[in-house]
Amino acid sequence: MLAFYRTTGVKDSSVGDVIARSLGLFGDRPADWKLAGDAIYARHSRERAARSSSRWSPHRSKTGLTVLFNGFIDNMAELCADLHDCPTDPAAIYAAAFERWGENADIQIVGDYCALIAMPDGDIRLSRSPWRAPPLHFVQSGGTICAASVPRIFHACGLATKLDPAKFAANQFAVPGDTEGWYQGSNQVGLGQSVLIQQDRWSAHQYYDHLASRKTPGASREEYVAEADRLLSDGCRKMSEGFTSPGIFLSGGLDSPNVAARLIGELSDGKTLASFTFRPHRDHRPKQDKHSYTDDWPAVQQFAAMHPQLRPHTLDGVAGFDTKLQEMFLATGLAPIGLPNMLQYHPLYAEAKKQRCDVVFDAEFGNATFSNAGSWGFTEYFLRGKWKQLVRAITNDPAREGSAIWTFLTRSVGPLLPGPIWRGLARLIGREAKAPIELISPLTNNAIKRYGLRNRVAPDLLSGRPHYANRKAMLHALFERGEMHAGDITQGFEQLYGIVQRDPTSYRPFVEFCLGLPTDMFLHNGQNRWLARAMGRGLMPEAQRLDTRTGLHSPDWHERLTPQLPQLRAELLAAADDPDVAGILDIPRMVALIDNWPDKQASGHEDALKFGMAIPRAIMMVRYARFVSGRNAA
Repeated sequence: MLAFYRTTGVKDSSVGDVIARSLGLFGDRPADWKLAGDAIYARHSRERAARSSSRWSPHRSKTGLTVLFNGFIDNMAELCADLHDCPTDPAAIYAAAFERWGENADIQIVGDYCALIAMPDGDIRLSRSPWRAPPLHFVQSGGTICAASVPRIFHACGLATKLDPAKFAANQFAVPGDTEGWYQGSNQVGLGQSVLIQQDRWSAHQYYDHLASRKTPGASREEYVAEADRLLSDGCRKMSEGFTSPGIFLSGGLDSPNVAARLIGELSDGKTLASFTFRPHRDHRPKQDKHSYTDDWPAVQQFAAMHPQLRPHTLDGVAGFDTKLQEMFLATGLAPIGLPNMLQYHPLYAEAKKQRCDVVFDAEFGNATFSNAGSWGFTEYFLRGKWKQLVRAITNDPAREGSAIWTFLTRSVGPLLPGPIWRGLARLIGREAKAPIELISPLTNNAIKRYGLRNRVAPDLLSGRPHYANRKAMLHALFERGEMHAGDITQGFEQLYGIVQRDPTSYRPFVEFCLGLPTDMFLHNGQNRWLARAMGRGLMPEAQRLDTRTGLHSPDWHERLTPQLPQLRAELLAAADDPDVAGILDIPRMVALIDNWPDKQASGHEDALKFGMAIPRAIMMVRYARFVSGRNAA
């Protein structure tokens, strides 16, 4: 992690100690820091076990650039060849790249990083890599500039301490901000974005377009699969370099097993790959469902039988949604809407730490890349007259719940209709689905109106429409809402457990290749997620490779939340007078959900959203507001 602080007037070196203690809060010792020129620079390694050095200084290039770098560069060898130099320090590589390519440097660099450059003229440049990156927040106030990986640095320096209610509410409706931060006066750098801070102003530049149209050069299906295999393997190899004890979060699906098999292929003789799989609550009794499954462990065991170098571990999902919630507030400074979905990872990280892993891999970008279902293909095949592919897609649709005609209307025609007509027809025939965000969000209607959130939320979250009209609509759904602080959450886990997390499916050459592939690489001859299944041939059991069911996230919400209901109800009622949540959080609606809690878990998706997801978010809002203000619970 990194921090930078510069202010006019009297300089007190004790500020450096304050920043170092705050930045290194979860480490074995304070962060390294140096006073260089008129500014304080600080850095702290992601790995808790890494040793700090009193001799550390930020990198300074021959042209006078002072550079802080946090993260990883995955194409070091290629950059060194272009730059005719090969320093081992990523900050030096970044400086050399900026001196060579200027504002295009981040396009040339492949990695997972954020960076800060202090220019000789006093300007400050901040940047983050395009697809996945550690967070970077900043404040410019008068003659003071502060940039840091975590907002707690601002608070330690007496900057941006007041919560912004508009941002607080927008987050709970899944509305991404542009650059505004969570605290009044603070801002944040977006993915694929650079920010130039000058003496009295700053400006942001989106150097990378996530929604740009891409087209992979034509090739045979076999050649496409071979190239996807090569790129994913390349990402696995580059991201595992330098680590000695890898682990992976492993599911029973297609994404992480494909990654695990390739990571195993990169292991040297005698090395093993530890895997960690979360299981539902021991009291969870799922109903048989042809569309979904709730327990990954049986498939993981069969996968492990094919790969002797895998050491599988399973964790019983008994942890509550609020496990280490306070610690995550401190580690991130935020309360992202997706955080309650992630807290079940604490047992996995704890076990990975116990197994002495220095890196854990995941495959979160799988659905956006090689494992995409290609659901827009139903409409594309209809519009382009590809009747054979359309008939096969409809006949074999794993989510089909009616006749072929009904599937055709909902999958191929429905996505083309204007939103109001779609909702009217769905209401007329009794198939109207409530907007997911309306069910998940615990906000009051007045707050939603006050901050204009319905006009800013991603259309797929508000419409309730389950399918996409085209590939562009799918990409918008995936990327237009932004990362929703995924980088902050990942960094929070890394701080708490001292383990780096990496995702080979976010390797930029692999992402861009997959985004340019033709539709029938994902939906082909009636088989969805075709590319991921093709890449898994021979690497996983056939039953797993061809399974069309979807693994459910947090299927045991009823068992986990039920014992906590009296406590959660009391917390909500006590928050009625909290000025930070009053008028924003719909406490009566949340209490009514608890009072009408179902005796047993229903199979419906709507119940999982309004009970299993809305209540944890309401409690998170209450506790976060107390965390920021320092007030105790009533």
